[in-house]
Amino acid sequence: MKSFYFGGQFQFRYKDYSEENIAKDYRSRILGDYRLWLNKGKNLAIEFNDKAAYIGPYYFGDYKSSRYIVNTESDSIFYSTDCFFVLSNESAPGTITEIIQAVFYGKDIHIFYVRKDIPTEEVDTDIKSDLWYPITFAMQNSQHIEVHGYDTYEEAADACVERFKELTK
Repeated sequence: MKSFYFGGQFQFRYKDYSEENIAKDYRSRILGDYRLWLNKGKNLAIEFNDKAAYIGPYYFGDYKSSRYIVNTESDSIFYSTDCFFVLSNESAPGTITEIIQAVFYGKDIHIFYVRKDIPTEEVDTDIKSDLWYPITFAMQNSQHIEVHGYDTYEEAADACVERFKELTK
């Protein structure tokens, strides 16, 4: 059975949590019901079918122990077979760390990012994103990786959801 981890920033500030905001997150579309990942730290696999399970992350809500959150999400990446990432151009230190961890653990990596013009005087890169460094690192060091750029976050999230559905038919 394949197990899937779905990284990337929330599109709202953690302090602005609401069921409405969490329901809009692409992981809620993956799971089909936002309440499934409101486990507040319970690290459980949610089976989609006999071929696939959601392994993380979970939204921790009011539980704010950074040590516990990092350990739980790190374990989820370790036990996953595939790691999906939907990336905006916002600073995302946790997500960057998750990408690097997925590379080191040899996971199949699927990156869907929002394109942005990067001045060539800054860096010469085919990855048009502020997160060009971790994406390029993953491309250079992963044996199983796919990387796709999109014009908007919504397009990247839609493509991620569709790719996941293709892999779990």
